[in-house]
Amino acid sequence: MALPPPTDSVPSFELANLIGARIGLAEGAVGSMALLEQDEDLGTLFAALRVRYGDSLRAVLLYGSYTRGERDTLIDLYVLTEGPVPTAALPHWQRFANRILAPNVYQLGVATGARCKYALVPLAAFERHLREDFHSYFWARFAQPCQVLYVADAGTATRLVVCLANAVRRMLTEAQRGMPHCAPTPQALWQHALSQTYRCELRAESGLRAGQLVERDHAYFVQLAQAWSAEQPRVEGNRSSWPLAASPGGWRWPARRLWGKALSVARLLKAAFTFNDGFEYLLWKIERHSGIYVEPTPLQRRWPLLFAWPLFWRLYRLGAFR
Repeated sequence: MALPPPTDSVPSFELANLIGARIGLAEGAVGSMALLEQDEDLGTLFAALRVRYGDSLRAVLLYGSYTRGERDTLIDLYVLTEGPVPTAALPHWQRFANRILAPNVYQLGVATGARCKYALVPLAAFERHLREDFHSYFWARFAQPCQVLYVADAGTATRLVVCLANAVRRMLTEAQRGMPHCAPTPQALWQHALSQTYRCELRAESGLRAGQLVERDHAYFVQLAQAWSAEQPRVEGNRSSWPLAASPGGWRWPARRLWGKALSVARLLKAAFTFNDGFEYLLWKIERHSGIYVEPTPLQRRWPLLFAWPLFWRLYRLGAFR
């Protein structure tokens, strides 16, 4: 099904309303925090985050495999803060690292055995990354469906919905660059978008992953694409053509791929100082997605930053990640 041409009857805020309804924050509502009550692991992890970050905590987002019902994985969270973060929770050097190359990534475990990997970002920086970043690291993640575990107030809820709508806009606008001058289906557009952004990072998932994600939530992806299309300006004299189909910028994705690989390595190096057992987690995640595992030596386990590079090169040559 091709996207319909834009019409004046569709308001520009439809995309935000669609996302707000999906995540339970329609019209700036704070939401019920039902997930925290229904899932004991999420509830206990949130309680620990609340203690750690106190009043600076503005929102907690759940994304990734756990939102799709997969339970054999580490829970992925984004923690958004505003105002002064307690120094005990975030030492000064880590604050500096988060400004230079966001996000900081940490692991959190609680007494019940629940564990999560969470990315920490100030809310204002999160807004800026989704709206302005050249690289797709942030907007590619949050153009996809996520779930809200906690939001502090209605004002934050409104900002969050705008953030996620901007992520979709950026994702689809950038994905459309370089596509053939024709009207693709919403599914084809999203598959192209996801496959392009996957290539901009070191990822262990197979090339089929983009299609699987779109197919799993097909109706919602179609709605997002249609709402985005409705916002685009008409192409004069040809209402059936794809909006902005002839837009330039074919160099952007190759540039993102080169820049993204370097950023991936830099983030892995930074995570070695903030993420407990990060080396073991990385090997587990690579094996989970690719089925390929290489046993590290004791020296590589103890000092991965110094000695694990030959192991990663071998994994790369075996096709464990790209």
